[in-house]
Amino acid sequence: GPATIELYKSYIQKAKTLVWNGAMGYFEQQPYDTGTLAIARLVAAQSKGKAFGVVGGGETVQALEMV
Repeated sequence: GPATIELYKSYIQKAKTLVWNGAMGYFEQQPYDTGTLAIARLVAAQSKGKAFGVVGGGETVQALEMV
């Protein structure tokens, strides 16, 4: 939920290297996509800035393509 997203956000924003493999649960349908898409946006933004990001796995790539 929202508290978990905020917790992950605090770690992602401090990271200099991000490795993400695997979606954050069932994300293919709303409203279950909220957490995965929030993390995808955070990882993408951080990777465009000060962090090096690596994403693996078909579902993870699919989630990033949704944002």
